[in-house]
Amino acid sequence: MGELSKKIGEFGEQVVDDFLQEIGWVQAQKGIQLNNIFKDKYNKTTYGIDFLVSYECPLVDNSIKNILVSVKYHKDKYPDNLKSLAKSHLIELSEMMHSFDFSNEKSAADEMLVGNIVEDIGLLIWLCHKDSKIDLRSELSNIRVDLPFERTKIILLDNTQVDFLLSSITFIKTVFDKDGFEFYYPNTGQNINPLTKINSGLVLPIEFISSAILPFKTTDSNNVITLSIVSGENFSNSSLRRIIGLAQDLSTNLTNQILLAFPDYDELEHLNDFNKVKGEFSNNNFVKKIYVANYNNNRFRIK
Repeated sequence: MGELSKKIGEFGEQVVDDFLQEIGWVQAQKGIQLNNIFKDKYNKTTYGIDFLVSYECPLVDNSIKNILVSVKYHKDKYPDNLKSLAKSHLIELSEMMHSFDFSNEKSAADEMLVGNIVEDIGLLIWLCHKDSKIDLRSELSNIRVDLPFERTKIILLDNTQVDFLLSSITFIKTVFDKDGFEFYYPNTGQNINPLTKINSGLVLPIEFISSAILPFKTTDSNNVITLSIVSGENFSNSSLRRIIGLAQDLSTNLTNQILLAFPDYDELEHLNDFNKVKGEFSNNNFVKKIYVANYNNNRFRIK
């Protein structure tokens, strides 16, 4: 049983490794053994950091993000005792983050980057081998856990969110034939330094990883720039209205096209609604740039 658990764990780590490559976290360190500095508080001698990702944040000037990734992987579906397992996983990750905060591993990671503002974030990637429609974040939204490290910040990813991220990336790569594929970095009011500011890049910021909306920038061989926004929310007039408003805020005069993608858009069923909502916006030069698609349809092309 122990050997099987080890194999399942190793398989899960490979799945997550592939996922991290897709979101641009190619610099991830793997399998770090971290000493428990607080043996008087916590029972473990060491902690295993499955992946450690450190990068200079494009959304906040002069800042560094250290992401401690913990992978939990089940051979079948998610187990029934989700809440008790979640508490155990979260406490373990919080303990790990406490020791990491005072570790040589953190000092070494920070010395390689430029930034005075350092934030450590735990990322619990909790997946199962068999497809599951359970939304873990909703299931666990009301649990109460007394975390041992007061500065703990943890983000949870489940099958549903990882699938959304990968489906979004695959769609964008397919539509644009991988030409100039990048994640879009909006103005946040905290990334204003003109010497370091970039508006797109290959690294997905941790701030976007649990979002139901993912922005992309693509540039093709003819220098046609497209802002794409992929939404995990089903198509409706209200959701379309919100996404068009967001696109209007994010886009610049340099953007040639706007592509909005939903999981269930059907041209036969929704085209009239699409045109109706577009007509509510007064900026005709902007509206005429907009295309809409179903991101589960890999045959879509901008005409």
